[in-house]
Amino acid sequence: MSKKLTPKQEKFAQNVAKGMKKNEAAKKAGYSEKNAARAGTVLTSKSNPVVQINYRLKQLTRLL
Repeated sequence: MSKKLTPKQEKFAQNVAKGMKKNEAAKKAGYSEKNAARAGTVLTSKSNPVVQINYRLKQLTRLL
């Protein structure tokens, strides 16, 4: 079973689902300017499946 998202992760997932780029979504979620790019990459690659699903859905909707 997957663990619950932190508030930052939840906000990041929501931002990505809205169509923001990973870096921008991480900044808006409260990650620091310095770490936003890394946070966006980590959150969409190995972290909670919910974040991965939202990211993949965003990618798919761009193709339609």
